[in-house]
This record gives sequence, C-alpha cells and structure tokens, in this order.
Amino acid sequence: EGVDWILVGTVIGLVLFGLIMVYSAGPKFAILQDLTPEYFLERQVLWAILGLVVMFVGSRIDYHLLRRFTVLMMLITLGLLILVAISGVDTLGARRSAIGGSVRPSELAKLVTIIYVSVWLYAKREVLNDITLGLLPLMGILGITGGLILIQPDLSAAITIILLGGILYFLAGGEWRQIALVMVVSLLVGWVVVNVYPTGIKRIADYMTALRDPELSSQHVLHSLIAVINGRVFGVGLGLGSTKFTGLPVAPTDSIFAVIAEELGLLGSGVVIVAYLVILWRGLMIAGRASDRLGS
Repeated sequence: EGVDWILVGTVIGLVLFGLIMVYSAGPKFAILQDLTPEYFLERQVLWAILGLVVMFVGSRIDYHLLRRFTVLMMLITLGLLILVAISGVDTLGARRSAIGGSVRPSELAKLVTIIYVSVWLYAKREVLNDITLGLLPLMGILGITGGLILIQPDLSAAITIILLGGILYFLAGGEWRQIALVMVVSLLVGWVVVNVYPTGIKRIADYMTALRDPELSSQHVLHSLIAVINGRVFGVGLGLGSTKFTGLPVAPTDSIFAVIAEELGLLGSGVVIVAYLVILWRGLMIAGRASDRLGS
C-alpha cells in the first residue's frame, strides 16, 4: 500500500550517518589489523549499497511467498551455525564466523528466526495455546538456535533470539499464563547460564564492578565511560575524539556508540536513539495496517 517515506528516510539517514562514523572511528583499528585506513569505510559502503538494493527488491516481493522457503532458510541457517561450531574462524576469543570470516550466521539467524517463527506461529494459530502442540515446539526451535549460538560464544545474540521468539509469540495471541510460564522458565535458564557460563559470569562481574567503581571496570567499559564524559552535551567535534586512539576496543564496531557520544555528545547520541525509536514507531504502524496476522 505504497511506501512509508518516514521509515525509508530514517533508515537511509542512519546508514549515511553510520558511514560517516565508521570513517571517523576506523583508520587506527584498520592499521592495527595491517589493513588500509579506508578498509572499514569501503566495506561499509559496499554492504550499504547491497543492503539498499536488497531492501528495494524485498519491498517488491509478496511476503506470503516466503512461506514456501522458511524451512529451507532455517535449515541453511542451522547448518551454518553448526559449520561455525566445527570449523569457524576465531576472532577476538570467539568463534562466530564461517567461510573465511566473511559470514556471521548468528546475525542471519536473527532475521531468519523472525520469518520462520512468524510463519510457524501463523500456521499453528488454531493450536497456539496448546502447550504440547504450540508452546513446547516453539521453545524447542528457539532453544536449538540459541544453543548453537551460545557455544560460539555469543551471549547477546542468543538472548536476542529468545526475546524475538517471546515477542512474536505474544503478538501472535499467546495466552498470558503461557507467556508468564515462558518468562519464568527463561529467567531460570538465564540465571543458570549467566552463573555457569564463563562469558556470562565475566559480563555480569564486569558490569557490577563498573557500578561500584568505574575505575576498576574492564578496559572496554572504562574507555567507553571516558568517551561519554569527554563528549558532554555537544561533543568534541566530528573526527576529533581521542579515546578511539588511546584504548577504546574495536572502535568501528563494538564501540561505535562511544565514539558517537564523544564526538557528537549527548545531543548526537540522542538523535541516534530517537531515529531508532522512529523506526520502531513506523514498524508498529505498518504492522497494525497489515492485511493479516502473518504480515503483522
């Protein structure tokens, strides 16, 4: 029913802004990796162009056609996750990439999970609130996908997969008592994972330490806080941040928001957050106007 130009404009604006910030944050990290200073910008431009093309093509495809391919898409995704576990590429202490480090299946899994679970919930809408036919199979699907991601380890991506499944189950019309059951089970499993899994233990320990005394926190948290403090309200100026040169880890990726906070301040950071809220708002509007529950 036409194009939501507010959504499209916000997405394109964020992409262009992201290119600028990657250009600002990337050179030192690229040089440390024996790459050219413009490496990350060039890669980002390439993927941005490809992403916009895929966005345009995708907008022209009837989403009902995806129902034919969801099982195949999920099998391919699970296959790539297994491939990573067997012969993935180690990067910064984690094995998350495959095929020479150019493919990260956990990112693909987020998108495929949304599509697959949406189609699955739509197909099971008549028995959705039957625990044995609806809830338990859904938890199995999410558990297998999240488990394969967890062993990489990628704790945040695994949590995201579980949260996506829970949100979709709620939107599909799941009963509150079952949603409450899922929340309780998820909290218990999450508590076990965080307290047994080494990555979870370290993440929580670093977070609690930072709350008690920022100076004793991990280098990542400490340098991120320094960047935010340096930026104050209006920032030190685009390209003029210093923490990206003095210890802020992987500035063009994991720490990009800290670079934004330092160079553009609270104001620039706030604009980025508002842009994401606009995407959420327009997404909810589009979902509300969808022609059926699957589209929603």
